Amino acid sequence: MIYAAVKDAVEQVGALADKCFPAGVCIDDVAMPCAVYSFGKRKAIRDLSGQVHHYTDEAIVDVLAEDYDTVHQLAW
Repeated sequence: MIYAAVKDAVEQVGALADKCFPAGVCIDDVAMPCAVYSFGKRKAIRDLSGQVHHYTDEAIVDVLAEDYDTVHQLAW
């Protein structure tokens, strides 16, 4: 579910529509610009009794383009 949320958010940017992929997918034939996402650290948030209440996840999105100006325009 979180994967879909990250992908949907990135693909809101017009130039990245249908061009957001998880890490590990071969993007050799994908026209630039595109984005690649992965997940970093996961942290357990505990309540006052010490029980895990919920987790927070770090999402990392790399925007790839042929030049810096294009990457800068796509940054949000």
